[in-house]
Amino acid sequence: MQQNLFFCEKCDLLTDGVVCRQCGGKTRVPLQSDLCFFAEFGWQSYRMFSEALTSAEIDCVAEPVYGGFSRLNKPVGYRFYVKYADYAAAQEVYDTLFACKAQPQNDDCNPTSVIDRAVKVIVDRPKGSVHPEHRDIKYQLNYGHVEGVTGGDGEEQDAYIVGVNAPLQRLSEFYGYVIAVIVRKNDVETKWVVAPVYGGVSPYIPKFTKEQIAAAVNFQEKFFDIEIIM
Repeated sequence: MQQNLFFCEKCDLLTDGVVCRQCGGKTRVPLQSDLCFFAEFGWQSYRMFSEALTSAEIDCVAEPVYGGFSRLNKPVGYRFYVKYADYAAAQEVYDTLFACKAQPQNDDCNPTSVIDRAVKVIVDRPKGSVHPEHRDIKYQLNYGHVEGVTGGDGEEQDAYIVGVNAPLQRLSEFYGYVIAVIVRKNDVETKWVVAPVYGGVSPYIPKFTKEQIAAAVNFQEKFFDIEIIM
């Protein structure tokens, strides 16, 4: 376990400072019994991580996350909490399952490492809006950036949202899964393709083929030599 960690009771968050980086409140030395926020996952990664923790005999609490586009008001993801006493062991389980996903832009990582990753997209350009610099490009999909991830151009990672026909509100939050990565062979950027989780007795991610994705993003990607990785 990393030394000199502190715990925020309000956010259930571990931090390396005496002030919480999320709420700005005071932190304290964590107790072994403190339930700490660990990570957030979509449905498929949630099941994988949950089963791995169970196998490692690590207790956890999975709190449902609602948002984005979900039928019947079903969760689109889950936030995991583990006791501070188990935090280091949970980190080892996470690193084993998702070692490459923590740094998706690392040259040592294959683009497929981000497939099935649960992400939060901040909508910058709703469906129907126009490109801020190239006014002849009209967005046929909702488009935004993935919070906390840096893309190849040094800016936040861009993402197309598929499976949502209506325009989303600008700056709204959309929770979903990365189902594909668009690699621009003649550019430094890659684009992630994010789909929602549909609710129901057994939540599922809608399926798209490479041809369907290529057609959906053609309004902008036609200017580049691309490869779609799924």
